[in-house]
Amino acid sequence: FQSAHVDRREEILNTMRHASLREVRALCDVLLHLHASSRERLGDYARLYKRIFACTGKPQPILDVGSGMNPISFPSMDLDHVAYTAIELNNRDCTFLQGFFHEFHRFYPHLTFQALALDLSEPSTLEKIRSLGEFDVAFLLKMSDVVEERGHKQFEGVLMAIRATSLVVSFPTRTLSNKRMRQPRRRWFEVMAQRCGFTFDSFELPHELFYVLKRFS
Repeated sequence: FQSAHVDRREEILNTMRHASLREVRALCDVLLHLHASSRERLGDYARLYKRIFACTGKPQPILDVGSGMNPISFPSMDLDHVAYTAIELNNRDCTFLQGFFHEFHRFYPHLTFQALALDLSEPSTLEKIRSLGEFDVAFLLKMSDVVEERGHKQFEGVLMAIRATSLVVSFPTRTLSNKRMRQPRRRWFEVMAQRCGFTFDSFELPHELFYVLKRFS
């Protein structure tokens, strides 16, 4: 985050302490607008989660790897009893997310949340992810380009470390200049998923391609 965005989100967090649920939902949209990926999904989040949960069923334990501001879209998930774990790179973002969900707990008392600062480029992180336990759904939204500096094997290691029934992996479908990619599907990823023992379905939103992976029974 740029410093102006950090200041803005802290201002919003202070406002939440005295806000109604309706006001908090509006503030969620403001926060989601501060982050590039979540900004692109604004207006589509409810449709996105409806499509995902039609494949996975409604989850209880959720893992969000490289979460950014995505956990703040929680109201669009239409869930109640949930244990939500987010993984982010730096402590400052984790502290903010913890503060947000501390205030959010007034309206969702059956939601528990934790944010962990972990560096996915560190080999020891994979074992830490394994130790988190089992999840119904794990989100890895636009994460492959972040992890793949050392090749696809690195991203494969992250996938295999996650103990989840279903994994939701996404990729951008537009270039940095906002042009539609000629081949938005990731054939290398589809081959990898099958080799690692997953079946998958896929669908698109205007700026993003989603794969919903399930392990072979």
